Parts: sequence; structure tokens; C-alpha cells
Amino acid sequence: MTCRSLDLPGPDIAYLARGFACNAVDVKDVEDVEREFVAALRADMPTVVVVPTAAGKAML
Repeated sequence: MTCRSLDLPGPDIAYLARGFACNAVDVKDVEDVEREFVAALRADMPTVVVVPTAAGKAML
């Protein structure tokens, strides 16, 4: 059996997370990731940090 990743055309992950009553933030660079990760740890509710990635060959 082949393991495949989720490959949907442009889902708005932050929007979906907010629909489940979570905080959600989109980050653009390393500084954003660090700042938003620290904020997520301090938040009083679940937080989704959306990090853009480039498509590549699956390692599994």
C-alpha cells in the first residue's frame, strides 16, 4: 500500500481551523514562526500555525 500526502488545491487551513474554534495564523518567514509559536504556547485555546511548504518527493 502506498502512503500519500494530502494534496488538495489550496485549502485555507487557517479558515478551517477557525471554523473549529481554534486560533489560526499564517506565517511567512522564520521570525513569524518563532513569534507565533511562542504566542500559541501562551494562548488559552488551540492554535494552528500555518507554514507554507514547497511540494517535493515524499520520503515515505
